[in-house]
Amino acid sequence: MSTQTTEHTTITPFKATRPGKDWQELLAKVLPPGRLPVPAAGVVVLRFAGSAVAASSFDYQTALMASHGQGPTGAAGTAKVAHANGLYRTIREVLKVVPKDSDVTLSWEEFQGREALYVEVEGYRLAVPHSIAAAVEKVGLDKIENPSILAGLERGPQVEVDVEEFIRSVDRVIPFASKDDVAPVLTCVQIVIEGGKLTVYGTDRFRMARASMPVALLEAGDLGGQASARALIPGKEWPRLKKILAGGEFKLRLYGAQPTKTKEAEAVAMIGDEFEARVLCQEGKYPDLSTLFKDVTVDRVHVLIDGVGIQKAVQVIEALAPRATPMRLVSTEDGDAVRIVATLEDGEVQESPRVDAIVTEAFDIAFKPTYYLSMLKALRAQRVRLSLCRPEPRKAVHLSDASVPMDQVTFEQLIMPLRLPSASDAQR
Repeated sequence: MSTQTTEHTTITPFKATRPGKDWQELLAKVLPPGRLPVPAAGVVVLRFAGSAVAASSFDYQTALMASHGQGPTGAAGTAKVAHANGLYRTIREVLKVVPKDSDVTLSWEEFQGREALYVEVEGYRLAVPHSIAAAVEKVGLDKIENPSILAGLERGPQVEVDVEEFIRSVDRVIPFASKDDVAPVLTCVQIVIEGGKLTVYGTDRFRMARASMPVALLEAGDLGGQASARALIPGKEWPRLKKILAGGEFKLRLYGAQPTKTKEAEAVAMIGDEFEARVLCQEGKYPDLSTLFKDVTVDRVHVLIDGVGIQKAVQVIEALAPRATPMRLVSTEDGDAVRIVATLEDGEVQESPRVDAIVTEAFDIAFKPTYYLSMLKALRAQRVRLSLCRPEPRKAVHLSDASVPMDQVTFEQLIMPLRLPSASDAQR
């Protein structure tokens, strides 16, 4: 392998060959998002060490590293840079016209005094867009591979987490996070580690959800002096984190600033056999949803409803009523069923058929249909348990899977009923 020297830099040609689908899978896990505060945020660092290769990216909010081979390659080996999205698109497009199992060679070479990157496969030789501009960012290689996200922060509790269960928990909660950046903290999901359990919360003020899972505490850490802490992970970062999680288990550690003693983490690290993710947490005060969920133990009426039937009923009435028309969930007089009812502006009433239910006390509560339908879909239960506060029916209503005993529920939802002044007198 020859070395060419120019007035700009010393360029060492380098080639690496792997199956095209392996390159795609590796790059997809670390692709930068649309925001690019500086050119380096669009760069991927590829480090080669023997048969292993690792890809790293850093956009000043999240640092990602994924590897193939014998785990993370660390600082050893040869490091090369490329424009992440340009390289991914080039490989993706060429694999559409060549055999999908084709090997792809990445070739870094000198071009007009700069280092350029080419993709070679089945006779094609394609220059990667922006690869020359990416080469200029070599000065910041260490910052991309080893960002200082965790610098100066105290180590909090570290737990071992089952990947599939963690993904499932966050996926079920994240639809309940707000999409409105006016309140940034509500666009996050809150992760709480406490008492041998990891709980994920999400809310948009009108509805909320939590999912919990057992975890093994590996190290208590120094965050707040206790083996408990909270972190706010921005919802927009979850799609990227979800891509990189792989394997059966990983270690999750929270980091925070010791002087504040708030027990709120400022960063989260997730480390697996072939990946590492570091994420800066959102700053701000998140509502204490745990107290709302604890209300389920107070004086309440529990209603069991056919989950499939109620979901179909909501879908039909929502489709027939004008957008944002309030929807009422009403028990029948015999206590054996419920109905979905919507009263239109002209007084016309849309009413569903009876949906089988077990009702001990009559009730009539109004909901925003879109929210209610999304909650039923997230629950995916054959029978839904509604828990209504007997002395204060306007308080949050709890939804959970009726097949799971109350003390064993791992996924719960809350929804705030709408206030309809004439709801009790409306035509049924």
